[in-house]
Amino acid sequence: MKNCYVYIHKKADTKEIFYVGIGNQLKYRRAYELTKTRRSKEWTQVYEKHGVEVEIYSDNLTREQAIEIEISIIKKYGRLDLGTGVLINMTKGGDGFYELSDEAKKRNPRNKGQKRAEHATQITKEKLTGRVFSDETKHKMRLAKLGKKQTKEHLDNRKKALQKASYKGRTILNIETKETFNSISEAARFYKMDISTLNKKLNGKFENDTNLIIK
Repeated sequence: MKNCYVYIHKKADTKEIFYVGIGNQLKYRRAYELTKTRRSKEWTQVYEKHGVEVEIYSDNLTREQAIEIEISIIKKYGRLDLGTGVLINMTKGGDGFYELSDEAKKRNPRNKGQKRAEHATQITKEKLTGRVFSDETKHKMRLAKLGKKQTKEHLDNRKKALQKASYKGRTILNIETKETFNSISEAARFYKMDISTLNKKLNGKFENDTNLIIK
């Protein structure tokens, strides 16, 4: 299926290419995803210093074609972590963290996150055997472990709090990409954030270091 594309990010002030990526979503979503939570520390440092200019290098590609083009561009411009060029990419292109250099493995936060995710997945498989619990059930389990008895009033208040956190019907706007979401929960799922944390950031209880606002 030809639903992939290759994009490049350039420094807005110097027009120097510094990153190459692949996307397969509609409206080039991945290419224009410019939030810190979805990019590496190295990418964010360049973005904050120089700004970014997005260019769709090639589209209407198969996955294999996109990977081949990405690899060729990275090979042409070289990688900073290997001392061979200017790109902040930490793989030779295509799939996986297995291609990371030793230095990149130490510095790349996404690699650590992947290990934590794999560990959590293993625990889930071993202890929960595929079961998925609702937020309400998880809360009951936590209280049970603490030996706290739940009253009907407590459960009703908890349910109301969970419903309020989703902010159904409220539009969430990414001021950088102009992308909109129908609720905080939808935005949190897309950016892989905790709903409660995002809720507090959008409502001023926590510092809002995202590009999201309640419209």
